[in-house]
Amino acid sequence: ARVLVVTWTCGVLLGSAVGARADETGKKLYQRDCQTCHGPDGAGNPQLAKALQVDIPPVTGAALKQKDEAEMLHIIAEGKGKMPGFAKKQSAEEQRQVFEYLKALGQ
Repeated sequence: ARVLVVTWTCGVLLGSAVGARADETGKKLYQRDCQTCHGPDGAGNPQLAKALQVDIPPVTGAALKQKDEAEMLHIIAEGKGKMPGFAKKQSAEEQRQVFEYLKALGQ
């Protein structure tokens, strides 16, 4: 029984560490590739939107609840409107990490 408890505890701790690392990677990628337009809180950069004469939609967790995950991953990869795609700059896994970070943003 102790072996099972120790094994389970190690699994939970390792899973948490991997999850935390993925969250940190998503955050760093967001800061590097997305924050200029979407802002540090995901609500958008109004000054840039005005300068570019575009609507920059919020990408906070609350705003994304109404979006389909596949659609959002497609937008991250291929872009939409004036937003560039990141398929050539980020791997599919990195794009998913950004998306996971976005879901927690503003929560």
